[in-house]
Amino acid sequence: MLLFSRLYQLAPIKFKDFINDLLDDINFEAGINFNQQNKISNKTNRASSTIPDGSINQSSFKVVIETKLFHKNFSVQQLIGHLEDFGNEENQVLLSLSQKKPEIKLKETINDEVQKYNRKTNKRIKFICTSFKEIVEKFINTLNDYDFELINMIDDYEGYCIQDRLIIDDEDRMRVVTCGWTIEENFKYNLYYDPADRGYSDHTYLGIYTDKSVRGIGEIENIITDDLLSSGELKVFESTTEITETQKANIIEMIAVAKIKNNWNIDGDLNSSV
Repeated sequence: MLLFSRLYQLAPIKFKDFINDLLDDINFEAGINFNQQNKISNKTNRASSTIPDGSINQSSFKVVIETKLFHKNFSVQQLIGHLEDFGNEENQVLLSLSQKKPEIKLKETINDEVQKYNRKTNKRIKFICTSFKEIVEKFINTLNDYDFELINMIDDYEGYCIQDRLIIDDEDRMRVVTCGWTIEENFKYNLYYDPADRGYSDHTYLGIYTDKSVRGIGEIENIITDDLLSSGELKVFESTTEITETQKANIIEMIAVAKIKNNWNIDGDLNSSV
């Protein structure tokens, strides 16, 4: 909020460009509007009207912000509860802010609830999700080379976010894992698995290592926490994106192959990187 406030105080026009870019080009009129010779009706006499030399007005808008360190911690109930904070503003936005944007399924659920509320209350609230990294990028996009004070400000803000892990570099990070006995199955089924309680830092790429070198590199499509039930059905506890039927089939078959080839029982809580 301090960053937003300072940008508005120092450069209202840049703030308008920044906030509209951040809020999906809603076209907020953030600031005072100056108009010349606008025709306005005389409310006391509908038959007559006057044209003043000018007018000064300001559009109303409200952005309600909910921040979480991890995008998985957003509560639909809490976010929907914030809708009561809006009044009669011309533009109304519910903004979620975190390390990463919420997963597609959660975002769709929140959007559905917002639309239900809008229909019920005759409002036009829009749900937007963003990240600390995106705030930095869009802030920088509004600046010129000579905006030294603002450049220093956003540099300090970015440094703070990186230090407190509000901005992470997982998009450029690769995790290398050893897959000596299972490498054929890893390539065949396009997945790597390990126990769900084994911690790891976020990453986008996975390297398959065996025989003293990395034999393959892949970009992760999904990380799935699952359990194979006695019925043969795969119970999915969590996934970073919507799990596909192919991914389900590959995990189930991989579990069977691990039992046959290596006598490994891996049908308990399992993390699968696909």
